[in-house]
Amino acid sequence: MAFGFSPRFSESRTFWISPDELRTVVKSVLEKAGWSYQMPSDDEFVARIPMSGWSWGEELRARISPEGMIQVVSKCHGYRPQIIDFGKNRTNVELFFAAVQHAIAQGPVSGSATEPEPITQAKQPLPNKSPVGAIFIGCAVTLFLLGLLMYLLFAVIGLLTGTLYIPGRGPDVTFHGIWARIVSGLILLGFAWVLVLVFRNKSRKRLE
Repeated sequence: MAFGFSPRFSESRTFWISPDELRTVVKSVLEKAGWSYQMPSDDEFVARIPMSGWSWGEELRARISPEGMIQVVSKCHGYRPQIIDFGKNRTNVELFFAAVQHAIAQGPVSGSATEPEPITQAKQPLPNKSPVGAIFIGCAVTLFLLGLLMYLLFAVIGLLTGTLYIPGRGPDVTFHGIWARIVSGLILLGFAWVLVLVFRNKSRKRLE
């Protein structure tokens, strides 16, 4: 699951066929998946993945190198900002490569030949395209993030003042003195640890 502004996932794989054949395969995969796309250049595809129950939509960019390597980056791209992708970008990339591998395994690739039927995983499930479900998930994600920010604010106040207030569904909990600062510090350390993991993962992906 990616976290950031905007969350994304990237991966590269090499296929031992010519770049021309790879272009034909990628076109077929995107068309069969129902993802509209544009080609800024002969070796680059930019596809738009529709809104689903887990995100407001993604942009998938595939670049083909002369060595037969396809570098794919999927990132959230909707009309509303999104911080967490719930693994949707990784799923997009994995389904794309699975469909490419499946198409290549069917036999010789030709621009005029009929492409094999894609695996069912490469198609977007119809229920996930429901705007109502997407709006509900978006609202739930927004409330979740607001709750995290609220606890982060309470932790900062508790560390500075020595009084930590933690609201809950039952009786509220209040810490005073040294315990307030200890609990506040643990909460802030937890947030810092998550951020370190997120940025370390993003840096590792960029280096790859």
